[in-house]
Parts: sequence; structure tokens; C-alpha cells
Amino acid sequence: MCQTGCHFRLSISRQHQGKHAAGLSLGLFIMTGLLSIASAQGALISWTDPTPSALQPFAGQPAALAGFAGRDLLVYPQPVQTVQIPGARRLRRYEQAQYVSSAVVLPIPAEQVQQQLTRFAGYVGLFPNLTRAELVARDASRIQMRYRMTVKSGLPLLNFNEHFTVQHQLGQNSLSSLLIDGPLQYGTGRFEWFSLGPQRTLVTFTHFADLYRVDQFLLRRILQAMPEIRTGIPPATGVYMLEALRQRAMADDRTAYTVDAIIPATDQMSQTSQPIYQRLLAAGGYPVIRVHPPRYLATPQGSQQLRFVTHITTINRPLSVTYTTLADPLQLQNLFPRQIRRVTVQPYGQTSRDARLDIGIGLGIIHIPFRMTLRYTPEPQQAIRIQGVGGDIEHLYARYQLTPLGQQATRVSLTTASQITDRAPFLLRIGRNMPFPDLLPSVGSGPVMLERIQQRLEQGYPAG
Repeated sequence: MCQTGCHFRLSISRQHQGKHAAGLSLGLFIMTGLLSIASAQGALISWTDPTPSALQPFAGQPAALAGFAGRDLLVYPQPVQTVQIPGARRLRRYEQAQYVSSAVVLPIPAEQVQQQLTRFAGYVGLFPNLTRAELVARDASRIQMRYRMTVKSGLPLLNFNEHFTVQHQLGQNSLSSLLIDGPLQYGTGRFEWFSLGPQRTLVTFTHFADLYRVDQFLLRRILQAMPEIRTGIPPATGVYMLEALRQRAMADDRTAYTVDAIIPATDQMSQTSQPIYQRLLAAGGYPVIRVHPPRYLATPQGSQQLRFVTHITTINRPLSVTYTTLADPLQLQNLFPRQIRRVTVQPYGQTSRDARLDIGIGLGIIHIPFRMTLRYTPEPQQAIRIQGVGGDIEHLYARYQLTPLGQQATRVSLTTASQITDRAPFLLRIGRNMPFPDLLPSVGSGPVMLERIQQRLEQGYPAG
């Protein structure tokens, strides 16, 4: 067993509505995806990593990517490509593999990043819910590790205790990983790190996993019941990886904000950022995601940390149609008929409306009912503010920001954060045992939600 060492060195100088119920299933897959990145046990595999560099959409320039990410943890899709990935059973070819990249700038030297990522026994304690790391095999350039992920939910049916075998290979300022054995059968990933100065490093993680070949019973049943969550798993996996490094390296700014100022602003249509968003979104498949640094809400009981996430996408419908649909809470049941059972709306004040939602999330083997009340308030410049004012999710804040792209398309930005309360139903509270429970549900549910809205609107609903 690898207890103190396994430090690998080479001489070579990367729906705000209902989202927490979906977060239970996303959380399990996030942990699957944590190391969805390969060997058949004990037999080292010779392979060439097909994972594209995270710098590819930025013309290979670390400073360009770092400047665009700013203080946020950035997630974005790569163009689809054809790859061949070895696994324990066979070599498999993928004609339409789409990798997802994540990037963050850390205030530590590149040498420290490499040390953290190549000390594999240290993954226990670095990545949440990783409880074991064992050396399986190694040679001069490769090392094969077996990891265990554990989540104790309080409900035996939903306990997660799975092993993964992963082969790592160090390259020039990069660490490639190949999934060999585990609940998922095929996957590759690559960390990269780029020095931006003596105490500043850009760290990226790019990965792909086959989410259609799942060996684990619980995960397979969840995917059968909610196939749409496949869209949320890759972004959440990348955030899991880099958020662990971010929390190890950075201290939070604990400035406390009022309720009115708590939602961070975005720059999706600034003169410099708009062309970059357009280029990244052209890859398709996923929105561009910004995970903002922690923000603190001033409350009578003290400051409360919130993790805001912004998802940015393009919907090919006019601004008027998109705005009318998203600003009307009665449309929620039409947009999400399987999850939202009932919507009751009443006016609040002069411009706001309160919507009470009865929600039910089916995970194939269990059903999770819960309620929430959302207050919809229009804001200037085609924005819609949404605040949770009752129900099982606490401190829920969201904002849609809409911008026209010509006459027939709309840039949509959704920023959201929320928390599970002690008053939530038991099955929702299980989500607090997942890694980063106030962050990953927002990351993973946003792509699912926006994809559903995009599909419905681009199919012509509602007529406009």
C-alpha cells in the first residue's frame, strides 16, 4: 500500500429549481468522474494521450486564458474530435468525443502545483471523499494507482463506496491519466500547469469519459431515470478537481454583501469578452461556466458563505420570446414537466411575483418530493432576479441576464447559488455529504437546465 510516498518524479522540466435533488445523482457521478480520466490492474498500458490542451481555444497562450478566467474558475467545451481510448476490455474509438476544460489561476509557484499533483498518496486529504490510494504498478515513466471514493449517506441504498484504477503519466508541465477500471469503463484526462510568474500559476484540467457505459448498479439506474444529467457531469467533474486545488492554495475575501448586492456581475457582452464567449460556445455541447470566488452574505447571525456559478449560452430565439418565457414562472411547468408538478403564482408588491413550486425528482430507485417559493422580480437591461423566500432550499439567489444577438438569437447568462437547510427533507439533506455540496449542484444542474430551455425554445415553444 502507498501510505506515505508514491511521489512520482521524472527528469522532465494541467436547475436552480430542483438542482439539489439532481445534485444527489450528480454527486455520485462527479465522484465517478473524479478519476474518470486508466489500467487493467497491474498491467501497465502503453498509450498516447489524445486529450487536447486546455490552451487550444486560446492559441496556445497561457496569459490569454488566465486573463479571460480572471479570479474565476472557468469551464468551457473543446471542439469534438475523433479519439481512440484503451480500456481494460478493448481499445474503443469515439468519432464525436467532446472534452471539457477547466482553468484557474493559483497564487503558488508551478513547482508546488506539480508536487501536489504527482504525490498521489496525498490525493487523500486533497480531494474530498477520496479515502484510499494504493500503488498497483510503476515503471520509469508510468504509475498505476487504485483509489477508493466513499460517501456515507445514512441510507444504505445510496451509500457510495467504489474503487478506481488509474494510470498516470507525467509529461512536460502536464499529468495525463487513463481510466482503466471502475464504474466507468473509458476515460482520459490531463492536468496542465503554466507559470505566470514566481508566485502565480495557471492550472487546467481537460477530460472526457464515456457516460454511456456504466458498470455500477446505482449509477446506471440513475442515468436511466435522468439521462439528461449527462450534460452536467463533465463540468462538475472539472470543478471538483480544480476547486480542491483552489481551496488548498487561496484564502477567501470575506467582504460581506447585502442581499441586493450579493449576486456577482458578469461581463458576458463586454467588447473584449464577447468574441471569446462566441468562439468557445461555437464548440457546442456545453455552456461556458464561471465559478466565482466565495461571496459572503451579511445576515443577523453573521456572514454566510455562498458559491455563485454563472452559466453562459446562446439560444437561437429572439430576445422578446426568450425574456417572456424566462420571466414568467408559470412557464416552469411547461419547460420541466417531469420535475415540476404544480406552480401557484401570486403578485408581490408592485412588480414582483411569488411562485410556489411542488417538485418531484425521480432517481430510478427513489423519489424526492420538496417545495420551494421563488420571488421573480424584473430588473433593468433585460435581467430577471429570482430569490428563494420559502421552502426546503435556503439562501437561493439567481439572476438571468439576457442580451440580444441580432434579431434571432439571445445570449443568456444564469447566475445562481443556494444551500440545503436543516429543515430540508431527509433525502435532500443527503446531498450535504457530497463533495462541495454548496457548489457542485449549481455547476452540474445549470447545463442541464439551460439545455432543456434551449431545446424547448428552439423547437418553437412558445410561439412568438
